[in-house]
Amino acid sequence: MNPKQSPQDQPSTIQLFQSRLDNMISPDHPLCHLAAAIQWERFDEAYSAYYCQDNGAPGLPTRLMVGLQYLKYTLNLSDEELVEQWLENPYWQYFCGEAYFQTDFPCDATSLGVWRKRIGEGGLKLVLEETIRIAKEKKFVSNKELSEVVVDTTVQEEKNITFPTDAKLLSRAMIKLAKHCLLHRIKLRQSYSRLAKRTAQKASEHGARRHFGKLKQCVQDLKNWLRRVLRDIEKKRENKTLSPGFLQLIELANKLLVQEKNTPKKIYSLHEPEVCCIGKGKDHVRYEFGQQAAIVKTNGGNWIVNAEDVPDKPYAGRT
Repeated sequence: MNPKQSPQDQPSTIQLFQSRLDNMISPDHPLCHLAAAIQWERFDEAYSAYYCQDNGAPGLPTRLMVGLQYLKYTLNLSDEELVEQWLENPYWQYFCGEAYFQTDFPCDATSLGVWRKRIGEGGLKLVLEETIRIAKEKKFVSNKELSEVVVDTTVQEEKNITFPTDAKLLSRAMIKLAKHCLLHRIKLRQSYSRLAKRTAQKASEHGARRHFGKLKQCVQDLKNWLRRVLRDIEKKRENKTLSPGFLQLIELANKLLVQEKNTPKKIYSLHEPEVCCIGKGKDHVRYEFGQQAAIVKTNGGNWIVNAEDVPDKPYAGRT
């Protein structure tokens, strides 16, 4: 159903033995000024289309979720850190629409990721648009500055890809396949989960000691075991309906078996298969693993006015 109202927007939020947050905090704090400048009702109108009108439990207040996103990206916090620090900071609670000091977490940390997926890329851009609107209203940025922008690409959130990548991916693929088989009641002849984990550890040790012959043999063993697991699944799946996640994992596992060192569009991560190896010509690091992001900023004041995810690592001059 539609999200709940924020406590500050509810007319009858009176508690006898508690002081209101606006009586406890300084009205000159930057977050208080920002809370007054943001048009919160704009988000309520825009995001109402993402909720069912007459079914399900009420969603979390839109002001709470939007306020948490502002705090998260301003202070570069994880979802878990954000929720924990919100509980201790009255200014954060006031900014997110609370009328009284709260002693419980505002939501589970996983709810933030679910909310971001719900509203999508277009919904999150509205948060950035509101920032630019306030900057123009407060005259922090002028129309002249916005008329000339600079576009550049960078690697977005470098991923934790470590050597030897192939051995670790093959091992993780077998472990994940075994878990999906349990859920779908497919009895494997042998899952190789424990053996794959130990072999991946040996491959890492051989790579650190530069024993590349032994490393190559470990990778080949892992590939042989993965082929056996995939053949076993194909024989025993019969007419069972497999989940989309299981089908995607089988497809990725088949790609792992055939990819080589110079294979285009190699897989570096099972949970984020779109991750690429990007060489940006930096002195301190030759290659970075992640996705390219195109950033649009004003030429004078360095105000970011747009950001786009760029798939398949195109040449930076074309973005």
